[in-house]
Amino acid sequence: MRSRFLPFWLSGLALGLASCGQSSSRAPAETGPTDTSSAESVAPSPSVPAPDVEGAEAAIRAEKKVIDLVYQPNEPVQWLIGVKDDGSPRFGYAEYICNLLGDHQFPMKGTWVRIVDYRRFMHDGDHHAASLGSVDCGSGQHMVP
Repeated sequence: MRSRFLPFWLSGLALGLASCGQSSSRAPAETGPTDTSSAESVAPSPSVPAPDVEGAEAAIRAEKKVIDLVYQPNEPVQWLIGVKDDGSPRFGYAEYICNLLGDHQFPMKGTWVRIVDYRRFMHDGDHHAASLGSVDCGSGQHMVP
């Protein structure tokens, strides 16, 4: 049963900790101290910091090549970075942006960056047609524009 007020991972953690050291096949001790040796051997899970969206946006906007950017966290490609098209593929630049995102606590797995021709994107509104290169930050996989 999950609490309506706790994030799903926190409610699962609370349920897991509540049952730590107990097994349905063992009867509870009637007297004496409770055995906590199994609970003591469980290492606390490291806290994962939340991504610093504002810091990442500021760092990317500070780049000389960047004209504008769009962050859309619920889309398959979360970051659209608008630059001037100089005729070169921009996979390497997308990988560089991934590194900047990593510096701001963004998870690499599941994060995609697409570099787009700013002028074409503003004219057509189609980021696929304006794509100069896309990269999956987690695997380094390139998506052909």
